[in-house]
Amino acid sequence: MVESFFDFFPAPKFLEMPSPGFSLSDSGIRFVEFGKGKKGLTLKDFGETSFSPGFIVGGKIENSQGLIEVLETFRKEKNIRYIRTTLPDERAYLYTTEVPNVNEKEMRTAVEFTLEENVPLSVSEVVFDYNVLPVRRDTKQKKDTARVSVSVLPRDVVSEYLNVFQMAGFIPLHFEVESQSVAKAVIPREDKGAFLLLNVGKEKASLSIVSDWEVSFTSTVSTSGNLENVFGEIKKITVYWQTQADRRNEIAEPFEKIFLCGEEGARADLSQLISSRSGIACEVANVWVNVFSLQDYIPDITLEKSLSYASAIGLALKNRVK
Repeated sequence: MVESFFDFFPAPKFLEMPSPGFSLSDSGIRFVEFGKGKKGLTLKDFGETSFSPGFIVGGKIENSQGLIEVLETFRKEKNIRYIRTTLPDERAYLYTTEVPNVNEKEMRTAVEFTLEENVPLSVSEVVFDYNVLPVRRDTKQKKDTARVSVSVLPRDVVSEYLNVFQMAGFIPLHFEVESQSVAKAVIPREDKGAFLLLNVGKEKASLSIVSDWEVSFTSTVSTSGNLENVFGEIKKITVYWQTQADRRNEIAEPFEKIFLCGEEGARADLSQLISSRSGIACEVANVWVNVFSLQDYIPDITLEKSLSYASAIGLALKNRVK
């Protein structure tokens, strides 16, 4: 049996322990911790640290010792140990598929049988997790099948990240692919339609398809100040989405909106430019939409800065953690 992300962690009772969201990327660390106020959650603490170039490149840890030292220093400054953290989009494989509609115990085995046809690695080389998607009335899904969203990572990638965190004194309680944690922060819970998620950093941008609040596809392109690759990738993803619907003999659900976030997400007129170039409405994300209402509580962080914390915010939200 292929292991799940959760087989790498302590016993399930630890999952309920208080723990912040801790986003680790090529550019650095971002940390968010929530507290409880009179009307719900509040922003208890947050922080960030940038890396020297070359610590992590394309999701691959290139300088483990230097990274461990930075992580350990940050851990001591913030006095934290238990965290929920990310695994890189570039090293992950995300897909949706149909499997027999069986009980929970048999479902995992059914999903396992789909791995080799969707991932260019052997079953023994990977770990995976999955979520069963709700049945939608407008699809032709058979009654004896279930649609699942699957996330897969090479076993050595998970071990690599886990080892670095443990060497720095952290105890990860939960790993999540970065695009999944971003989606959990910026897609309103009540919105179950199809969206594009655009996370723009200084050197790269990640684009993800989110449907039924699950990430079903993600890709990363280099930007280096030039967004032409992003516009081209949006077109490719739109074609991919249509192709997948055609394979199921269904009509592709149009993307309702592009949610924009990331370090460069607040660039002047960027959302308008993306809307005009892609033909899809684009708006700057509200990364707090699933945490609290900005009419009731204003966090001690600017809108522009908050866009780079989307992944950490999603991780700090404990809903949907198995």
